[in-house]
Amino acid sequence: MRHRMLTRLDPALLRNPEFQSAMVRLAIWLFAVLYIGLGAASDYYLVDIDDYSLLFGGFLFLFLSLLASVIHRPVWEARRYFSLLMDVSATSFCIYLTKDIVSPFYLLYIWIFISYGTRYGKEHLKSASILSILAYTLVLTALGQWERYTFEVIFFLLLLIMLPLYQYVLLRKLHQARQEAEQSDQAKSIFLSCMTHELRTPLSGIMGMAQLLKNTPLNIEQKEYLESIVSSGSVLDSLISEVLDLSKMDAGGLELKPHLFDIRTLCRDVSQSLSHEALDKGLELICDVDERLPALVFYDELRLRQILSNLLSNALKFTASGEVVLLAKLISAEDEGLTSELCIEVRDTGIGIEPSHQEKLFERFWQADTSTTSHHGGIGLGTTISRRLTHLMGGEIGVISKPGDGSTFWVRLPLTGQGQYPNKTNLSRYDGFSVLIYETNSTSLQLLKKCCATYGIHCNGVSRLSELSEVVNQVEMQGGVDYAIVADSPSGQDIARIGRLIRKHLRSDLPVIHLGYLERKSPDKHPNNHFLKKPFICSDLFQQISTVLKEPLSTVAVLDGKRNFEQVKISVLMAEDNAINAKVLSTLLSGIGCSVAWARDGEEALAMALKGRYDIAFIDLRMPKLDGLAFTREWRAGEKANVRLPIIALTANTSASVRLQCAEAGMDDFLAKPVDEQLLQKAIERYSAVGTG
Repeated sequence: MRHRMLTRLDPALLRNPEFQSAMVRLAIWLFAVLYIGLGAASDYYLVDIDDYSLLFGGFLFLFLSLLASVIHRPVWEARRYFSLLMDVSATSFCIYLTKDIVSPFYLLYIWIFISYGTRYGKEHLKSASILSILAYTLVLTALGQWERYTFEVIFFLLLLIMLPLYQYVLLRKLHQARQEAEQSDQAKSIFLSCMTHELRTPLSGIMGMAQLLKNTPLNIEQKEYLESIVSSGSVLDSLISEVLDLSKMDAGGLELKPHLFDIRTLCRDVSQSLSHEALDKGLELICDVDERLPALVFYDELRLRQILSNLLSNALKFTASGEVVLLAKLISAEDEGLTSELCIEVRDTGIGIEPSHQEKLFERFWQADTSTTSHHGGIGLGTTISRRLTHLMGGEIGVISKPGDGSTFWVRLPLTGQGQYPNKTNLSRYDGFSVLIYETNSTSLQLLKKCCATYGIHCNGVSRLSELSEVVNQVEMQGGVDYAIVADSPSGQDIARIGRLIRKHLRSDLPVIHLGYLERKSPDKHPNNHFLKKPFICSDLFQQISTVLKEPLSTVAVLDGKRNFEQVKISVLMAEDNAINAKVLSTLLSGIGCSVAWARDGEEALAMALKGRYDIAFIDLRMPKLDGLAFTREWRAGEKANVRLPIIALTANTSASVRLQCAEAGMDDFLAKPVDEQLLQKAIERYSAVGTG
């Protein structure tokens, strides 16, 4: 009963040291009532019953009042000194009631100053010690037992002096050690911040130049070399991020920033970002998202993306052949009688994990054996960070695996009421339509069938080339199909030839969706050919089906291509001291039609901003002469009231403290290095409209 009552209290109140002291105080009061009462009843103590009743009744009222005060007002500095006075007074009256100067209640004085010193610090220790000495001296005087217990009294008084002094020394050393730890932590943060900048500045130049090089004419061999550069740069950037994230988590400085976002798009984007790696290893990468999931979910999108990327990367790393599947599904409250949850599984057909190793998987820097790092790469931080992030988001993470039989890593996160479900659309409007599907991977074939069935489309599926002619003949006898899906595989399929074969038996103008890889797009230029990139989600397929069947598309968001700002004449001030990074950013901005003015340091940027008129400014945080924060403060201080220049920070350090510094200085937003072209474009779209200066 008492346990249930306490669990209903505010957890913050239960952790309040004053609330804890109030409960201990009442427990000691109960012990004292019983102890002195039994002593009086057995004539061990000569106790005045009237004094006994009055004192214990009065202190019970005061103690309950203190408890009520803590519940009503949890933090109140003055109350601590009042409760200290009550504790010392109650202890003194207990000794007075027993008429015994060497009563065991003397030990409560020691408990009081140790407790107050430990909970509240040196000032409260000093006050508790002085009050205890004065109170005990008053009791000695009132009882007149100096001569009878001379040696004991001297010893007790010395204890009341020496023990607080000893505790005071310990507290001072503890405080000093804490200060040194905080200074060390601060120094580590500064070091990591500087190292992040020093490492990511040249890395941003390498990655940026590689991205620009991709847009130039290259032969196949050069493209392969370039992909290796980009891939290696991405791995290095990920390793830097992992070390920094783990450091933030150890310091308790990692903050979640939840917002509503599209879970389907996230799963698709993460899968497609790793599709090149999967294709290089000959692995089928599949993304399957439960249609029952909300259209929008409420989590920290960046951190959930990080979890998915870590788990998928690990699965690809340790899988030599077969497939890797990313599955996102809904576990509803009706299914298990609990709150609804988002369940994410990453399944692979890899080497599997020994049972004795599975618990250690989530420990930092742990690998199954010493050859793992050299053979598969990585430093063993991905799973550690994924577990920390999952727990921060209120979820659970685990693994199910058998050696030689693959692994399934799972993450379960509670679905909050802030998720948004899609409107019920008429997905059965394609009832009566039929499709022929050729897909050699059975898991991918089942996903295609499930997606088509969701839209009411009848499926004819085949997974072997040897069976294709027979199935096509059966379809022809049944009156044909409305369109066909021909899927490529990591090992390679001649999808152009298969498409021609299907059209030869059915009809020459049959729409065919080629499901495959950008690196191996079919050269067949038939006007009714359509392309869908692997891995896909059902909404991607729905978009292609709507295009093929000439239906209006109302429920699928179509992303715009690269927007050109040349017509609106966006003028950009760019401050960047690194010439390579400046070249990359300038090329990206010029490529979308912006006019760019480059400043090499903060002072030059400020002078240019005062002389010219710019719609938006991209300012590096670390620059000589005048850094980005100082530039912003000086500009904002002299800025006209009706004219505001949007200022976007460029930084390699995206920690919460840096974001706060940017906001306090007057910056509108920030972009992490290396700068992503899409995020750059979105920043211009969002802020350039308000820039009139």
